[in-house]
Amino acid sequence: MTTLFDQALVLRILHPGGQLTDRQITAETAVPLRRTRRALRTLHGNGLLRQVSRQAWELSPCGRAYVTTPAGRAMLDVPRSALAE
Repeated sequence: MTTLFDQALVLRILHPGGQLTDRQITAETAVPLRRTRRALRTLHGNGLLRQVSRQAWELSPCGRAYVTTPAGRAMLDVPRSALAE
């Protein structure tokens, strides 16, 4: 089971744009790789992410639209202290 917090961290890292691998996301968020992958699968299943290669991910058009909604902006409002330095 993935947590909403893990998903929020993944969305926050991918939000600026571009593509990142699961390992890059793990390094940026300090969330263990297994939990990162679960969050990626959940977000992908909800249509918010697009898998661009075997391990690279980016926001889907639906995901980009979601992060502009009030709920999406609130989800991105993860404290900076929660991210790896």
